[in-house]
Amino acid sequence: MLVFTFYVTCIFSGMIEVGAVLWGIGASYSIEGALGLAIAYQIGNILLFFLNKKLRRMQGLFATIACLFAAGIIFLDSPLYRYVCAFACFALLSTIIQTLRSAVKSKEPRWRKRCFRVTGFLISAVMYNYGAYALAVISVMTLILTLLCPKYEDGCWLTKLIRGQYGKNCICWAMTVHQMHYFVYCYSMLLISLFVYDSPFAASFWFVANWIPYILTEPLVKLTKTKSWLHFLIGGHILVAVLLIGMYITVEQYSLVAMILWALTGFGGGNVFCIKKSLLKYKEYHDQVWVFSENVGHFLGVIIALAAYHFTKSLSPVLLLGALFAITTIGLIGGTIITAKKDAAIEA
Repeated sequence: MLVFTFYVTCIFSGMIEVGAVLWGIGASYSIEGALGLAIAYQIGNILLFFLNKKLRRMQGLFATIACLFAAGIIFLDSPLYRYVCAFACFALLSTIIQTLRSAVKSKEPRWRKRCFRVTGFLISAVMYNYGAYALAVISVMTLILTLLCPKYEDGCWLTKLIRGQYGKNCICWAMTVHQMHYFVYCYSMLLISLFVYDSPFAASFWFVANWIPYILTEPLVKLTKTKSWLHFLIGGHILVAVLLIGMYITVEQYSLVAMILWALTGFGGGNVFCIKKSLLKYKEYHDQVWVFSENVGHFLGVIIALAAYHFTKSLSPVLLLGALFAITTIGLIGGTIITAKKDAAIEA
């Protein structure tokens, strides 16, 4: 039951993450509105770190409220009220699903977990036309799983941080900026592919195409049997920056080329594990700090994407921002290593 719940929630997570954006456009909201729903999903992931044990034990109540919001999307006529219900529903479901996943966390291989999440990305295409009903089904099933599964009993992340249980390093900015480089452009490319092909299925296909190299990168790197993690990290981020610049140049007139380049960026983004391995002997971060740093990057990336579109009225400039953040990640890694070496030399 626990393994089943973990994989089902992985699928749900993928469905509502990508489906939030697709539903926004399918329901005739603006591009800003669709990106706003992506922010709602990321807010849900951030909220997880600020829930104490008491609130986590109330997740059955929160799941019930999510069901009510899902019903509101179906039955309310006002576009504004429907949007408010959708925003709240995506945020609540995101938090509840991540809490469920934490409670039943499986020891299955990482690639298998990612495959189930990617399955959710692929299925998310149905959210474009049937998002309200899909959300209702996901909400009810999430409520049922919440009632059947154990509660996540770990203490509040913020409380532990204040108590010093995570040490002095409360965030890894290199990891945060790495995640920003991806999330600043991923939903914009999803929207571009939706508009180019006029099909949510094509959009979800290209989104998944980007994730296939992402999943393959880690096992391929480990097949080399080398531990030059820093070299892979630098090479991967330079590759991503070059590909993103190429996407910016080709996206308007040669969209297929841009889509292929988008898929290839997965090879650069997939070396995210090299960040932790590169910094391991220079700076120590608690596992929860790594996770929090990732989620902050997700949130900031989408916020910046929304702001960029708001001021430029174009989706393509975020590709250059993605390239900038990829190169900045290299700089942050290098700065962290140089500082750690200087501190070690002073202590010696």
